[in-house]
Order: sequence, then C-alpha cells, then structure tokens
Amino acid sequence: MRSLLRQLLLERPVCVADAVPFALCVSFFFFWSGTNFSLSLRHTWYLRSLKMQIKALHVALVGLAVVTVAADIPRRSQFSQASTRRQRGGGVGGGRGQVSDTDNANFINFCAGKRLALTNGAQNVDGSCNDIPMGQIPAVNRMVSTVITAPNDTSNIAAGEPFTVQLRVLNLEAGAFTDPDTTYYSAPQALNDNGQIIGHTHVTIQSTGTTLNPQNPLNPQKPAFFKGIDDAGNKGILSAAVSGLKAGNYRVCSMSSAANHQPVLMPVAERGAQDDCVRFTVGGKGRGKKVGKGVETAASRPKAGSRPSRKSGQPRQVGQR
Repeated sequence: MRSLLRQLLLERPVCVADAVPFALCVSFFFFWSGTNFSLSLRHTWYLRSLKMQIKALHVALVGLAVVTVAADIPRRSQFSQASTRRQRGGGVGGGRGQVSDTDNANFINFCAGKRLALTNGAQNVDGSCNDIPMGQIPAVNRMVSTVITAPNDTSNIAAGEPFTVQLRVLNLEAGAFTDPDTTYYSAPQALNDNGQIIGHTHVTIQSTGTTLNPQNPLNPQKPAFFKGIDDAGNKGILSAAVSGLKAGNYRVCSMSSAANHQPVLMPVAERGAQDDCVRFTVGGKGRGKKVGKGVETAASRPKAGSRPSRKSGQPRQVGQR
C-alpha cells in the first residue's frame, strides 16, 4: 500500500482541477496503473484487497463529483447569468464608456476597508458607504416623469407672500415616506403590482442670484426652501406650501425618490429626465393670472381695480424636512 501511495503521489502526474475532471483523472490513473505497474506482493489475496480498496475510492470520488455538480446547478440561474454578464463588463459591443469595476462576489463586501462609516439609516453629513442593494427597477413603460404646474416659467410672486408649488408625477406610487432620520437609504427600491416605483417626491427651491440664468452651478447646501411630500396627493396633484420668499430670482425643482429617499432608478440611460425645474421671480413687476396661491404670470394683466380669484382648499402639505 505504501508503495502504491508513493507511486500515486511521486511518480504519476498530479491532476489539479475541479471535482469532475479530478474524478475522471483518477479513473484514468487507476485504469492505466492497473495495466502497467507491478508490485512485489507476496500474496494474491493482498492484491485483490488492494484492488477492492482502489475501486471503493474510485466510486467515492465519482460520487463526490456528481454531488458537486448537482449542487452547482441552482446557481446557474437567470440571476447568476446576469451577475456573470455584469462581471465581464456588460457583454456585447463594448467600447462604450469606461471599463466598469467588477467583483466576483457581486460587491457584497464593497464597503469593507473603506474609510467611511457604514450607512446606518442616518443622514451622515460626513458621507458613508452603503451596502444595501439597489433593488427593483421598472420597465421602460413605467419610468418616472414629472411636470411642475405651478409656479410657471416667467411667474412672479409677491415678496413674502405664501404660495403653493404643484406638480404631477407619472409612474410613481406617491405617499411612501420612511423616517428620514433613522431609515435613510436603508432599504432597496421597490415596485408595486403595476410595476411602478413606490416612493415620494420632494420640492426644493434655490436662489439663482441676480439672474434667472446663472452660469455657475448653484450651491446645493443652501436651498431657500425644501420639503418632502409624504402624502399621495389630491386627484393626481402633489403640493408643497411655501410660506414666502425674499425678492429675487429662483429655481424650483422636483426630486423623485423611492420610499427610503434614494433617487429613483431607471432601466435605461437614454431617456427623459424624471424630474422638472421651473424658474421664477419674487418681488418683480410682472402681474397676471394666478396659477397657485400667491403665484402670478406675466403672460396677462388683470383689468384695473380687479383682483384674481383665489382657489380654496389647496392640498395639504405634510412631511417637511
């Protein structure tokens, strides 16, 4: 037996591979060895015993190989194929854009060793690393699209006067608004039964300085107004009440989000924007038709002595953050 083991380990080629090739290699070795080598065995019964042990080992190795292959079959799923395609850079074509980072573990340990705190549901102003999956992504016919209906471009609002920002959002099940202080970015994006993103939207207003068309990016840390809208709206209209702004030039934008406040994820890159922006003035000279509480456009001028009517029962605004 010692001579046989020595011959197997030292005098025969060693096969290093996975379970199936290894089992086949061992089978070939024993077949070849059994027909060529001779050992100085004193008794025929010892040779028979040795052959029985070799056969048992052979059967065990083949069985192990079969079990290994069977255990690997469930991993060859659609998810596995998509993951493999991601790791090799997207597949067909190539050459469009820079080479993507890849990871054989699908980035499950991406945050390990990073010099950032792990995202824990809080809004960390110093930054963090998030290991939460992106989640469900809608089909192209369920992509989010937004239009701000009030105020309008060229609207003018009296300085300090309350007004309401109104907007409509396509393909967003609004009203899902988790606690932004404890669950920020802490769960994946999810879809409803109609394939629409479950989430909410925000309204943010920034000063554009001395002009409605600034040439430099605005400071994102200093909005003049910000509000997360956590209700489902009123007849398709989502609203945010603004208590009033100082005289100046402004830009109002929507920010669509999933339930845990992450920006909505879309299925394709080539698309229209999911959000909308409008530029307007406060305290300017334009007067005209009301389009929202305290909002006017310069498109028309009311008759002297008349006042535009105001609508009552504006949709309530909640969830300001």
